Amino acid sequence: MSDYVIAPSDPYVEDGWVTLSASVRHPVRGNERLWFQLPEEYADLATDLQDPFVYATLHDAMGAAGSVRVEGRISEGLAASAEEYSAFWSTVAGNRYRPLQVVADEEVRLGPYEDGYVAAFSGGVDACHAVWRNRCGLLGQRSKKIRFAAAVHGFDVPIDRPDRFDPVLASIRLQLSSLGLDVVPVRTNFRQFPTTWEHSHLSSLVGCLACLNGGVRGVLIGSSGTYRDFVTVWGSNPISDRMLSHANLHVHVDGYETPRIEKIRDLAAWPESLAHLRVCWSDSETRGNCGKCVKCLRTALALDVFGLLDKVPFDAAPDLSDLRSARPQSPYDLVHLREILEFCEEHRIDRPWRAKLKKIVARGVSSVTPGRALVNEVRIRAAVRTRLRSLRAGGSLE
Repeated sequence: MSDYVIAPSDPYVEDGWVTLSASVRHPVRGNERLWFQLPEEYADLATDLQDPFVYATLHDAMGAAGSVRVEGRISEGLAASAEEYSAFWSTVAGNRYRPLQVVADEEVRLGPYEDGYVAAFSGGVDACHAVWRNRCGLLGQRSKKIRFAAAVHGFDVPIDRPDRFDPVLASIRLQLSSLGLDVVPVRTNFRQFPTTWEHSHLSSLVGCLACLNGGVRGVLIGSSGTYRDFVTVWGSNPISDRMLSHANLHVHVDGYETPRIEKIRDLAAWPESLAHLRVCWSDSETRGNCGKCVKCLRTALALDVFGLLDKVPFDAAPDLSDLRSARPQSPYDLVHLREILEFCEEHRIDRPWRAKLKKIVARGVSSVTPGRALVNEVRIRAAVRTRLRSLRAGGSLE
């Protein structure tokens, strides 16, 4: 089988943007171009290594070839990290991926650098919580020094829709300015590559942030799950996340010990985060939170638990009396809805929607939902926890 080949082009500046690009030769699809862009005023932060392309194409390569050849320089240790990462994914999703061997023309260790991290920032709950508690030093010795944040255009907002990304970036700037942080917009055409987003979102995000490796040696990303409820076959999980670090870049995913509902509770201490919170990935023309999709509704339910619903803008007021649109569409929809229900039960919080939510959680995800196998893992873990609670309460194994 042919190699998966990454052949970089020389960076160039055009229309105020620095472009880092590479020709990616897929064994079947042939040559394709992958690129990242950042504003010219941040050119001094741009990396001169090919690490971003290795990160971003990991899942595409694992699904197509047994080896990756980089016609350029990468960080010392990245090849080994990528191979370990592929070993994990080929184990948990062997029907989709195979182990990789990664070879580059040269591996480079960067010299001394200024301590600090770039934080991935979308304006959502996980990103806000990670930035807020690290920026404010709330984690003690675990707190990471954030130098600036980065917002990616080309993931949830299509790269050909700057009219939709500009207001998003404006809201993000309002959030971060209250903490004294700057934000660097990074653009990419990564979503044009046919990878499974549920698997590749973390490694591709690290690829975007690695473009700034000329100015920082660490990336900070908010977790999407918890140590208790993480889904193994999911792009971000506490097992494979750590495998993406190497000598020149530390990848830190923050918040695995904190359920999403508790993150929302904590953000009450940062009013600007809620005032400009963005959780909606709806495909509609909305520029904010639609108020109708499952992500908006599960966020609204959690906000309502703490009396914070009026603190977050929604294009349409969420109707918490009708939760049909709150039916989970992904493993983490189910996880987060169950967290809300369990928090209410544990703290004896009653809301008019609680009985309906209980039925939705019990029903789980329907057979037509993508990723049903992933949800089965969530159900199994939930069943195990229920049985353990029963045993602790004096039940039997029968």
